[in-house]
Amino acid sequence: MNEYSLRQVNNMKLTEEAGDVEHLRFTLADKSPGADLVLVCHALNEELRETWMTHIKSLLDMQGHFLRGRSACLVVL
Repeated sequence: MNEYSLRQVNNMKLTEEAGDVEHLRFTLADKSPGADLVLVCHALNEELRETWMTHIKSLLDMQGHFLRGRSACLVVL
């Protein structure tokens, strides 16, 4: 198991790679304070890139909703 699979991924940011002429790259970066993890991803074609982006956005949105809901429950208790 590599070190990246052991990290928590609940504070990630997905961005399109600036300056990518082919529109095939995107990055995932850990937004945690002091974190230095940035993954640069390069898809084989635009269709695959859009599929990856859609799925990752969905996972990050779902994770964000879960964490906000969890925080709200802790405040109520």
